Amino acid sequence: MKIHVVKSERHQRRKRVAAYCRVSTLDSSQEESYETQKEYYEDFIRCHDEWDFAGIYADQGISGTSAEKRPQFMACIEDAIGGKIDLILVKSISRFSRNIVDCQSYVAKLKSYGVEVYFEKESLSTMDPSSGMIFSLMGLIAQSESESISQNIRWAVQEHYKRGEYTIGNNKILGYSRGEDGRPVPNEDAWIIRMIFDKFLEGLSYRKIAEEVNSHGGHGLKGNALNSCEIGTILRNEVYVGDRRLNKSTPVNFLTHEKEEKREEYYVKDGHTPIIDRETWDKVQEVLKHREEMAAAGLKLRTGSSHFLRGKVFCGDCGAPLVRRKSGRGKWKKKAWCCRERNNGHGCKMRIILEDDLIHMIEEQVGPIDESFDGRVTVFQDHIEVKN
Repeated sequence: MKIHVVKSERHQRRKRVAAYCRVSTLDSSQEESYETQKEYYEDFIRCHDEWDFAGIYADQGISGTSAEKRPQFMACIEDAIGGKIDLILVKSISRFSRNIVDCQSYVAKLKSYGVEVYFEKESLSTMDPSSGMIFSLMGLIAQSESESISQNIRWAVQEHYKRGEYTIGNNKILGYSRGEDGRPVPNEDAWIIRMIFDKFLEGLSYRKIAEEVNSHGGHGLKGNALNSCEIGTILRNEVYVGDRRLNKSTPVNFLTHEKEEKREEYYVKDGHTPIIDRETWDKVQEVLKHREEMAAAGLKLRTGSSHFLRGKVFCGDCGAPLVRRKSGRGKWKKKAWCCRERNNGHGCKMRIILEDDLIHMIEEQVGPIDESFDGRVTVFQDHIEVKN
């Protein structure tokens, strides 16, 4: 029987070639490298008559330790497996991946589909039978290099923090720009921050503050309309009073990206030009702290015309806060205070006390009271206790 040797479809057609590029930061110094890589590979592929240009896949500002977090890398792999690419050109193994497990896994997967990866710096093709051991070794070196870089950067940052040195880095902060020394400098949006703090001290809710600022032409960090979540974050950000809390975030492992043990924090006071004065900042933090204490006691946050005793009166039996409600019916209906647990049907037997009687009993002990009253009142079945 005569056997005819026929080349596979993949070998008969012109080779479809793509390139993958990556730079690990968004820093302007790497912008040129990123664009140069893309231009170089497009020209290089198109100048080969036997190749068809299959595209440039490029990730910018993304670490090479996790494949899943690189959208263009994953798109390249998907297209190659889907039969759209025959050869992928990469500058070096470290550009392809700095994770030895990912590196070996994706190369093996591509190879099983007949897709070749060629690393220029190492002059290494994954289709070369002798490349397996060399490839594994070079991949391990790339991972070790990444770990070394990560450790060196962490050490340098920690040393700067110990000396109270910091910069705004790649972070963007509403109301601030990066100064010549790298530290935050107030910009033309600083009025937005001042207005947020002022409106908060006027008693407006987060939602009302956002609406008010937006109506005056304010905006969020990305130019979007401000929302309640952003207002809460801004009011708690110490950067606006000229301070900086360093090592605020929990570090992550360079390879697994899982959270590691929290590092020692540093707090730098008056390290840069503030937008909010210290007195305003302290007042806002005091209000926020009071709200957190109320929330911890089980009181729902309400803004506007809350009664001045709210969050200051507690049950002598179960310790829960007393809530304001109406007692009686029709023309006999009066304002009264009731244990929250009893009001919710959770079994507390503390009696309901009329508001007029409660205020009278407090005033018998401490004298006339008004909105400035700042004591703690404990209500028992037959008496009350007031502590200032």
